[in-house]
Formats: sequence, structure tokens, C-alpha cells
Amino acid sequence: MVQSTKQQKLEQLFALFDRSPVQNALGTRLHFDVDGDAVVEFPINPTFDNALGATHGGIVSTLLDTAGWFAAATAYETWIATVDLHVQLLAPADGQSLTTVGHLIRAGSKLAMTRMTVHRADGTQIALGQGTFSVTSVPRG
Repeated sequence: MVQSTKQQKLEQLFALFDRSPVQNALGTRLHFDVDGDAVVEFPINPTFDNALGATHGGIVSTLLDTAGWFAAATAYETWIATVDLHVQLLAPADGQSLTTVGHLIRAGSKLAMTRMTVHRADGTQIALGQGTFSVTSVPRG
């Protein structure tokens, strides 16, 4: 029964992700690894590069927020909203696909905290993030 409920929650999250206009525009894909961490994959897309030919830092920040949000959302039946996102950009994407992993650190009654990392296809870590998410009762918008 618990496994069924968990699978239903994941299916709801996949459907939500698939309906997201920003995720569709970016071409990202979502899955969860064996540890339950959210994994967001971003293919190479020069449309989102900065003037120097690397994926724009704002896109990297979006990837961090997305992976953190989906990692936190697995713990709740209610809506959550990003209230704080801390981003550290460590290296350029250098025209490579990116993989972002979001890990739930704490799922409290009012706030959830996550830790996220972004790696290039060659394995180099290019960013880290930490997110705080507010637990609310209804979705906005």
C-alpha cells in the first residue's frame, strides 16, 4: 500500500513537470534516482547560452530550483513554494549537457530544505545550491 501511494505521488509529480511551460521550453527531463533524489537533465541548447557560449547562469539557477522543488515535493501532499534559493556558480557549462540532482535535507511541517548540485556531461561540478520551500495548502496561479 505504501509503495502504491509513493508511486501515485511520483506520477503526479511527473505530470506536473510535463505540464510546465518552462520545462518544455528548456527541454529538461525529470526522474528520481534509487535514493529518491530528483534528477533534472538539461540537453545542450545554444538558445540558452550567454554571450561567451556557455549555458546562462540564470538557466543553471532554474535547474537548481527545479531539482530542489521536486526533491522537496515528494514529501508533501500539499503545495510547496520556493522561498529562498542560494546559488554558487563554480565553473561554466562549456557547451555540455547538464545533470542536476536535488536532495531533500529536511521536511518539516512549515519548511523543507534541499541541497542541489549541477554537473556537466564530463563530470565537472559547475554549481551548487540550497533551497528552502514553504509548505502551503493550495497551489497559486
